[in-house]
Amino acid sequence: MKKTALRLTAISVLIVTALGVSQFGSSLGNFFPEIPPINTVYIRADGSIEPSTALIAIENNVYTLTGDLTNTTIKIERDGIILDGAGYAIIGNDIQFHAGVDISNRTGITVKNVVINQFGTGILMENASKNTLKENKITSTYIAFNMDNADSNIIVSNTAVTLDYGIFGTGSYNQITDNNFSCESNDGCAHMGISLRSSNNNTLSLNNISHGIGINFADSHYNTISNNTLVGGNTELDSTGILLTRSANNQIFGNVIKEKTSVSSSGLHLSSESANNFIFENLFERNTNAVALCYYSVAEARSENVYNNTFYRNSFVNNANNVRIAKGTPVNHWDNGQQGNFWSDYEGVDSNHDGKGDTPYIIDENNQDNYPLMIPYSVESDAIVLPQAEPFLIIIATIFIAVAVGAGLLFYLKKRGRGRNT
Repeated sequence: MKKTALRLTAISVLIVTALGVSQFGSSLGNFFPEIPPINTVYIRADGSIEPSTALIAIENNVYTLTGDLTNTTIKIERDGIILDGAGYAIIGNDIQFHAGVDISNRTGITVKNVVINQFGTGILMENASKNTLKENKITSTYIAFNMDNADSNIIVSNTAVTLDYGIFGTGSYNQITDNNFSCESNDGCAHMGISLRSSNNNTLSLNNISHGIGINFADSHYNTISNNTLVGGNTELDSTGILLTRSANNQIFGNVIKEKTSVSSSGLHLSSESANNFIFENLFERNTNAVALCYYSVAEARSENVYNNTFYRNSFVNNANNVRIAKGTPVNHWDNGQQGNFWSDYEGVDSNHDGKGDTPYIIDENNQDNYPLMIPYSVESDAIVLPQAEPFLIIIATIFIAVAVGAGLLFYLKKRGRGRNT
């Protein structure tokens, strides 16, 4: 009896253990989902296409899609070619894995007019340089452009509606211009339009971004962020137009940053040793905090070593808070010594009509704008107008020029006649 009982107990333990392992394996499978298989079309280094039956036509170095590629990714192994989607689509099978087009380690590639849908990454750019990506439409991907040490590329006139990032990664000397980035996810997270780290000397201009965080730079320097439109994209807790963390010597100008109205939102957020940045001629309108100089979380407002940043000719219009500065933050500058910023809640007067208020705009006990502008700044207002000449002066000048030319011509003809007579 005892042996039988022991055997039954042992069998029960084995069954429970087996069931436990099965359940654990199932849990692991859910945690690490299996990568779904996908077909790959290769453009080989010798210019050939594999498989040769792929819907791609070749003419010289131009590879043109002739139909949609479903459950397929394209891997380019040849430099200096053009991949023209001609409006056709490359369609994947999962938003976590694979790249629609992989140009890693390539240079001189142009990818244009391609529709890319249902991938983890739209275009993968690991160690890719001097490539042009233009007029592509990327949807239902986690990241539209995934950069890793990608330098000197041009990303222009693309449209991306992603689940998280428009552009993500590292790279320097890139031109990112005239793109439209938005997020289709509504999970309460502040997804990012452009997020670059350890990336220098990039130019971001004329982009339209409606992500929770429009532009994010970390440990990045000497970048230019200009003439972008960063509107809305609010989440339950946070949204930010431009976020700089440990980033210095960047220029931020001509941007429109509006309606960042979540609880802890800001139009521009400088955090963690961001210094020596120039911020000018931007419009901050209807934001919870137009500018925040503090810890990453605006709600905590911990003091940070954010210093020597200069703000001038910006327009602060109808924000709940124009500036939020954590106590203990070092000195920053709110004018350039001649011109400050426009503040819609400034109550001072301009008695001498020079366009600047007679009294400073007080931000807090350590920060003030010494030359607040009375009207929003516009580039046109600084244009140099040359005085127009009076009509009679123009007539006199014309006569003088005519006489001089006539005299010169007469002298030349006389000299030429003498030469013939000798």
